[in-house]
Amino acid sequence: MKTKNFSFLFLIIILLHSYILVSQEKKDSLQHYVELVKKSKDFSKLTNAFIYLKKDKEFNLLNNTTRSVYDLIYISRVQRLLGIYYDSETSAIIGLKLLDDMPNSSIKSPELKYRNILRTGLLNELGILKRKLKSYNESFKYYDQVLEFSETKTDSLTAYNNIGVTYNFLHKYGLAKIELEKAYSLGIIIKDTIKISLALDNLGYAKSMLNDDEGLANMKEALLLRKKTNDSEIYNSYKHLSEYFNKKKNYKKSLFYGRKGYNITNDYNLLPDKRDALTNLIQLGENKFAAEYLEVVEKMDSIRFANENQYASAKYNLEDEHKKTKLAELETSKQMIVVANERSKRIIYQAIGFMLFIGSFFLFYILRIRHKKEKLKTRFDTEQSISKKLHDEVANDVYSMMSRLQNDPNTKKEIIDNLEVVYLKTRDISKTNASLNVSENFEALLKDLIASYKTTDVKIFTRNISQVSWDAVSDLKKETLYRVIQELMTNMKKHSQATIITLQFQEKNNKVSITYVDNGIGCELNHGNGLRNTENRMEMASCRITFESEINKGFQAKLLI
Repeated sequence: MKTKNFSFLFLIIILLHSYILVSQEKKDSLQHYVELVKKSKDFSKLTNAFIYLKKDKEFNLLNNTTRSVYDLIYISRVQRLLGIYYDSETSAIIGLKLLDDMPNSSIKSPELKYRNILRTGLLNELGILKRKLKSYNESFKYYDQVLEFSETKTDSLTAYNNIGVTYNFLHKYGLAKIELEKAYSLGIIIKDTIKISLALDNLGYAKSMLNDDEGLANMKEALLLRKKTNDSEIYNSYKHLSEYFNKKKNYKKSLFYGRKGYNITNDYNLLPDKRDALTNLIQLGENKFAAEYLEVVEKMDSIRFANENQYASAKYNLEDEHKKTKLAELETSKQMIVVANERSKRIIYQAIGFMLFIGSFFLFYILRIRHKKEKLKTRFDTEQSISKKLHDEVANDVYSMMSRLQNDPNTKKEIIDNLEVVYLKTRDISKTNASLNVSENFEALLKDLIASYKTTDVKIFTRNISQVSWDAVSDLKKETLYRVIQELMTNMKKHSQATIITLQFQEKNNKVSITYVDNGIGCELNHGNGLRNTENRMEMASCRITFESEINKGFQAKLLI
């Protein structure tokens, strides 16, 4: 009898030990993938983290809601880092809803504290996301909520730092200084060297923009701290110091820190920082880096495209796996046969309806394309007619009037000058919309257009323009492309303050893609008349154009013809 009791007790101990080991293994795996997400520079591993976190979230949804919310914080961050902004916002909002739906009765203080920590993590993600999307007022609202629910000084420090950085983006350096001083003070209290150097560098930058001499000392101290901790964010210190000395017109030191920043990006292999460092060096006169700049831009586009595809594939596979699990559960029921038969009939009817719909759609599509081409040709003809009238009638009349007034001694010089401005504007409008011969040597025509916008201050680089089979592109599309590039370059000259512009051409699968990138001041993509005109032109020619821009981070357009 004693032997049986001992055996039973031994079995219980073994089972309990196994359960603890499995639980520990799951916990270690979760922390492993969370650390991968935190080291956000390693984009190639983000999708693996997403797959694990998504499965862990679904597994714990019913029995451990707080763990599912914890997973959602880092799922949202992965999606934001990959540029999947809509999914990122959705994941964060789902996490907040799960917290709101949890029962509050008999809630204990430690549990409430942990829920608030989770809430601040989700709110902080939404604040960063809204800043990325240029919705600065919403960004500030989320950071204010982070401060409201903060249970730790670290969470408060993060919020103050993010508020300060957002003010720096908006060039409101006085307000940035106030928030960053709070972040720095909290860093001293919690004795977190990485957080201290982060806040101190941003604070020093804000002070330097206010011509506060203490700003330089702050940035140098932050750089030393980052060297000691081998902080991967050290490039920002070199960038801020280079910008500081450039503002002070000390180009030698600005170039020194610019090169240091470039070297550190090679050590950490951080492509976004490398692109930024190369842009800075080219602006400082180091034109030898232009070819490497083009390679980095091209490589970043390739990596981003691959990551987006990998994420989309992972998301689809997870959803497909979830559906298969549900179907396996349904198969245990005898009703499944009846449901399958009814479903088969419905699919047949839907297939017939779908085929009819596809046939109608293709007919409509063909007619629509034909209408677009006719409409676009009418537009080009109208523009050329207006251009001819402006040149032959308005411009010539203005020029004739100027000649007569110049011979009149009583005419004021101011009137002559104003008429000359009107004449030049009329001539420019006429030239912009004048007829084009795109049938012959379109490559040379396009090169001449691009070269006309080069100045001593504006450097323009093109790549692979000669590798495109322009003879295979229709005249309608070539003229559309010419006009759109002309509008992009004109907008750059008028508004962007850009000093470096790149145009990359690529032909693949009988399609030509053109990527326009400049390092100007950027803009908020509200699709005003300028952007709307280019979209209308491309759409009418059955082509496509998309835009990307961030304040102080340049402007990008992608054309597909």
